[in-house]
Formats: sequence, structure tokens, C-alpha cells
Amino acid sequence: FLSKVITLLKEHDADYETAMLYFSDHGESLGENNMYLHGYPYAFAPIQQKHVPAILWFGQHFPVDKSALKEQAAEAYSHDNIFHTVLGLFDVKTEQRLKELDIVANSNAYRPTNINKEALALAQTDKRISHPD
Repeated sequence: FLSKVITLLKEHDADYETAMLYFSDHGESLGENNMYLHGYPYAFAPIQQKHVPAILWFGQHFPVDKSALKEQAAEAYSHDNIFHTVLGLFDVKTEQRLKELDIVANSNAYRPTNINKEALALAQTDKRISHPD
């Protein structure tokens, strides 16, 4: 499935700033220590259930420094980082965003860009978010 999403994004990469963020909702035991599946209480769950798979993929024109992100790939992140990272990627200005929980900001990987005018117009129609003009 993810490879199909990336293929689709690559098809549009020349015209758009494409990106994909994938975060699993949980880890999975695949037989380690005779444990299978997931759902053990946190105190008893093996590390395989506590570690959550994630993939951040950015197209050629997306304004991030991929090498800076790769240097941080081994860092421990959690679901707490998703909200703040998405807000940062869309350059949403809100007091709710904590820069220290933004995976890309913590890697100093943001690059200045001219935001896609179509995306900006769409964001401005949603009154729940603010965006710089």
C-alpha cells in the first residue's frame, strides 16, 4: 500500500511539494519470547509492541533537508510528535504547536519556500487554522 502512495506522489512531484507521513497505531509481536500480536498491558508488553513503525517520505521539491532528517532517524519519537510535526509541515501558526515535539523542526530540516498558492487558499477557508498571508 505505501509503495503505491509513494508512486502516486512521485507522479505529481514535478508540480507539487509532495510528502507522506505514515505512523502505525501500535507495534506488533511476531513470536519473540513466544508472544504474538499486540495488546499486552504496557508494563508487560515487549519492546516490539512499544516501538511504533513510522515513515516520513518527502518528494524532491518538499522544503525539508532530508540529510538532516536522516541524521535523526534513530531518535525515539512517539505519537505525541505527530500533531506538532503536521502543524509544522503545513506552517500552521498556533499556540498549540510545540516546536520541540516537531520531528522536522528538531532536526533543523525546514527550508524556506513559497507555499503552494492552491494549498494556502484551501487552508485560509478553514477558519479553525491561521496561516500567514
